Amino acid sequence: MRRRALVLIALAACRFHAPGDSIDAAGDDDAPGGGDAAIDAPPDAPRELVLREGASSDVAAGHAVFCHGAQLERDNAWLRAFRPADFGATGTYRAAEVRFGAEQSRGAVVTATLYAYDGATGGSQLDLARLTPLATNLATIPDSDNPRAGLSIAVAASIAATDVVVAEIAATDAQNAQMIPITYFHLGANIAGQTAPSYYRSSACGIATPSAQGGADFVIEIGGTY
Repeated sequence: MRRRALVLIALAACRFHAPGDSIDAAGDDDAPGGGDAAIDAPPDAPRELVLREGASSDVAAGHAVFCHGAQLERDNAWLRAFRPADFGATGTYRAAEVRFGAEQSRGAVVTATLYAYDGATGGSQLDLARLTPLATNLATIPDSDNPRAGLSIAVAASIAATDVVVAEIAATDAQNAQMIPITYFHLGANIAGQTAPSYYRSSACGIATPSAQGGADFVIEIGGTY
């Protein structure tokens, strides 16, 4: 009987820990501050997002918009306006490149510029006074008389996802006194459909304000993350 009593006392003094019970460094479970230290979860990885208003990124021959004239030099600029939040972005959108297509090019140096825009979008014009340059870069485009998609110029800028960013592709065509082309670049376009207007401007052709172009969907996109 004495031996059995000692066994019962010993069992009563023991504490059993169920699987999953925490034990602090001193051996006490459920003590304030006990258990493993909290480990911060890693931040979400950046999500890639292409801002695209056209139904297709392909270039269709015969739909380019550019300035025709007798001037030795003729400026051309093609623009699109995007609100990253409309494409699912939240927080800050970090643009990395402007993507575009070309219908024709020869000896062309093309400039890609990103602007912040605080004016109305979706209308017949963009207000130049409301464009604030964010970043710009240029590149020489390989010569070709065949339509090409998949061209890009690295341009880095950050903007709130709820704000509007405008992408512009610009180039100057040149010809000699005999009106023989020396250099030219014609942005690629198609007629596959678009969710917002394509805009064009050219001082040489009297279009100083970016104006919506019907019948041509410009292939201009922005690649980035949020």
